[in-house]
Amino acid sequence: MPIPAAGALIQRRTMTAILLLAVVTASGRVAVAGRPAEVDHQDRPQAALPSGHWTSFAHGNDILALQGQGDVLWAGTRIGGLVRWDLPSGSYRQFLRPQDPLAGNTVRDIAVDAAGRKWLATDRGISVLDDAGTVATADDQWFNYTVANTAGGLPSPDVRALAWNGPDLWVGTWQVWDAAAGVWRGGGLTRLETQGTADHSDDVWSLPVTYANTYRSELNGQEQPGLVSDNINDLALAKDGDLWIATAPHWLLTKGPNQEAAEQVWVRVHGGLSRIETSGSRDRKDDKIQGFSCQDADVTITCNMAALVIDGQNRGWAAIGGRGLMWFDAGLASIQDDEDHRVSMPDRGGLVGDAVIALACRRLRNRLLRIQSGSDAARVALRSWTTAARRATSAMIAGISNAALPSPPRMA
Repeated sequence: MPIPAAGALIQRRTMTAILLLAVVTASGRVAVAGRPAEVDHQDRPQAALPSGHWTSFAHGNDILALQGQGDVLWAGTRIGGLVRWDLPSGSYRQFLRPQDPLAGNTVRDIAVDAAGRKWLATDRGISVLDDAGTVATADDQWFNYTVANTAGGLPSPDVRALAWNGPDLWVGTWQVWDAAAGVWRGGGLTRLETQGTADHSDDVWSLPVTYANTYRSELNGQEQPGLVSDNINDLALAKDGDLWIATAPHWLLTKGPNQEAAEQVWVRVHGGLSRIETSGSRDRKDDKIQGFSCQDADVTITCNMAALVIDGQNRGWAAIGGRGLMWFDAGLASIQDDEDHRVSMPDRGGLVGDAVIALACRRLRNRLLRIQSGSDAARVALRSWTTAARRATSAMIAGISNAALPSPPRMA
């Protein structure tokens, strides 16, 4: 199925995420405890294809990630692969597995390195595309990282978030269901040290950071979570290089309702924010990780922190599943859990809902942009568009209404 023209894409729920992406809203999803069969199938990696010659056909309308690169807009989609848009001409090229060397056809995040290579978080691992900065595909070079070829350095095939810190790539993943063993496996955080080269043979993977290996139980009986969940939605770096991590509930094997019975069941629990203080070094030994669990906060932290961004003033903004936004000082090792650090979506003539699912920030003027979408229509809240940006995306934003996002007090 061909991809519609850019003007038609605006009718789709997620194509409202334009070049200057902000906060995308949609109907909220509730994390519930239960058995694996109850999990939404969209959260599972695609199954391996049977042997034979296969060609995929899929639209690229369900946008999960955007990354601008000059006059090119890269779009990661759900089941629709990667789409390369040429903004001046409106032409596009879609990359789909298996006819293209893309690891998986669901692309949830895109990160561009210093050499211009595209790193893609897919449901079957990480794909790296070096397109040499040209439209031609004959000279494209691809490389895929999988659980197998990294010897478990990549803890899960379901990769959700990427964040560059110099030559090092932070990678956030989700758990996957192992049907043969009847268990949830993988998930958590890892770091890839690329040594700043395109040679994948000198890569070094750090040991994964997980809920289990960062959880601490104090002598006084208090629980001290590190990584609050192994299901990571988003990653953001503060000015000092510390990493903030937005998570969703994960699956944990625990005792059932009858605490005296030997049976154990999988329940979906935990979630919130975590922070890794790296002390400005790669050495994991001096890292300090602190968790802010939804079980310990009443106002600002929810169990599904859907998205995360840090602005030019080192303020962190997080989408708090179904309840708008919260903000915090990303330079501090604490979060103030009060109403002053909550932002609800304003009711401005039809803007719908507080279920924010994506965030981005315009660094140039420290502007935070918001995009909000309903089931059949989309409206964009934005500040200070530049003339160039208006022209580049005019076909995509025709008819969208404007509104302003309230700002918190300016930090000293």
